[in-house]
Amino acid sequence: MPDLIPEGCISLCAAYDSFVSGLWSGHDPVAELRDKVTYAESPPRLVERSKASLATVADSMLAEVKHAFATGSLGALTRPPGALENFAIPQDSWASVHFPERAFLSEKIVPGHGGYWDGLVGRTPFVRRTQFEAWLAEKVARRTDPHASPSPAHQALIDHLLGLALDGLLPSTEIERIARQWRLSPFESNPPAEKFDAVKLPRWTLCMAVSWIVWRTSEGARAAMDQYRSHCWRWVRCRRTIDLGSERFEVDGEELITLPPLNLTLLELADSEVTNADELETLKKMSISAAREELWQSLGQGEFSARALDADERVSEIPAREWEHLKLASDRNGADYLVFAHAPLRTAYSKVTVSSTAVRDRWPGQSRSPRKTDEQIKSTQLASRRIVFAVDDKARRILFDDGPELQGRGFELFFRLALQFRADLNSGVDRSNYGFVASRALAQDLQTLDENLRQRVMRARQSMQQQFEALAGYALDEEDIIQSSNWKGYRLNPYLLETGLQQLGRSTQTSRQKVKTSRLLVGAQTIQG
Repeated sequence: MPDLIPEGCISLCAAYDSFVSGLWSGHDPVAELRDKVTYAESPPRLVERSKASLATVADSMLAEVKHAFATGSLGALTRPPGALENFAIPQDSWASVHFPERAFLSEKIVPGHGGYWDGLVGRTPFVRRTQFEAWLAEKVARRTDPHASPSPAHQALIDHLLGLALDGLLPSTEIERIARQWRLSPFESNPPAEKFDAVKLPRWTLCMAVSWIVWRTSEGARAAMDQYRSHCWRWVRCRRTIDLGSERFEVDGEELITLPPLNLTLLELADSEVTNADELETLKKMSISAAREELWQSLGQGEFSARALDADERVSEIPAREWEHLKLASDRNGADYLVFAHAPLRTAYSKVTVSSTAVRDRWPGQSRSPRKTDEQIKSTQLASRRIVFAVDDKARRILFDDGPELQGRGFELFFRLALQFRADLNSGVDRSNYGFVASRALAQDLQTLDENLRQRVMRARQSMQQQFEALAGYALDEEDIIQSSNWKGYRLNPYLLETGLQQLGRSTQTSRQKVKTSRLLVGAQTIQG
């Protein structure tokens, strides 16, 4: 029977369980992945490699806790039955005995460790709870800090998840779902937009210039920035041959890669690759081909000039008179270059750039209302007037305290976002850090296409705005209930308040009576599909 643990202390075995749970938001990655991943029809050598990778995750977590005791960050204690004081396990013994990690897997110290620990057989080692909780809080803070380098355990888990996708053992959609549950950063992601301000660059590539002409926004130009794209991560399907000595086989999996450089030929795909395309689509001023023609015309008329490397690799200004004879081409790496129409096999100019200021002066940008920040949201009417909602699972509808409701596809959208909302609320996450559900993941969860998802969000917002105005006389802001981010996806506004159906109050019943006679009934009808 294990020793009794003194008050205010916790056994090392229980402390390790708390470490794993705290580090991964109440989950045990090793246990859950061991149960989740099936190896049906997988080659034995591939199975061995995957299980070894998962074992590395467990070993890394054990090593991280052991390191804390071996370096003195934590102190391990024992108290034999009948003793009136605690006895410290020497710090240096953690490095001299055999497999000390076993102390985190069993309540009692067992034979076989050797050295000082031979005298501890049968004892239950423990640590002071206050000391352990302070250490754990620091570890959790570091793991959830996007600017901190990952710990060995964190990196081992990332590597294992990437390996599962690469070997076709788990789809990327499941990997991303797991990442959200365990509070890992999304694998498929974009870098912070503020680090890649296209407007601040003195010169733009042809691709960036055309992007600006099409959209007239910094987002449009940034989507064509090679530096920005090199920090955008996307899942792609891949088929590869694995050679494990005596075994050689083909595997269909998914690989996480950065977006390749963009050229004018592929520009039309840029907005759907790196942003939520709905916003850019509404801002479009002209087609890609029309924008390219205008750029060529302006350069040919000498409104401004382009700089490039000529055939002799010298930096030079491209004469205006030559543009009517220049044609676009791209090399094997996808980079744009120019050739003369009469000599299409010979490079005339490469690495072509234009003044970003000249392009913006010729095609002025659009004025846009800045998106509300979390701090601005706090100071609005919503912060003091909380919007209350309840989920009616049986009737599959979302009810609001003022009478509006969502049904059908609107319910499905809201309910999926509510799962992330509840997870953040239960985890004690600061409201400003509530997570977004990536557009692609949300579309897959709702079994729809990206463009249909955007329409669904728009219809849900319109319905709620009309209903709140008709039933409560309250003009909703677009982001009061469903928020969106070009770079992150969608989420419920963190300042919403969820309650039970019985707690919605009489205001809901009164409002529903009003809707029967409201002249705005047609405009305020709930979403049905």
